[in-house]
Amino acid sequence: MVSPLYNEQRARLNVDRIFIIEGCISMAFAIGLYFFIADSPQTASFLTPAEKAIVIARLEEDNEHMPTGFKTRYIWQAVKSPLVWLMMFMEFGSLISVYAYSTVCPLHTLGYM
Repeated sequence: MVSPLYNEQRARLNVDRIFIIEGCISMAFAIGLYFFIADSPQTASFLTPAEKAIVIARLEEDNEHMPTGFKTRYIWQAVKSPLVWLMMFMEFGSLISVYAYSTVCPLHTLGYM
């Protein structure tokens, strides 16, 4: 007779294997993309020289009004801003539910839990 404890341990082992396999696939994908994603418009092989000039001009225009140096007051402005806190709680609330569902649901449907 097989004990219920044995089945639970085996199920946990299978769940661990699923997470290891998913993690390995994600890491392999990330390492592969590191060599294919362009660092800047100058190194993007899929852009023509005219398109590169347009992208570079737009980036320079966007960066005209941005500060060039780092100052700690920018951090304190963000910490004091209620909009930053509201956005943080909205993201946290939505991502917790999404990740909880997407992580646990496949385990239930495959019979591991």
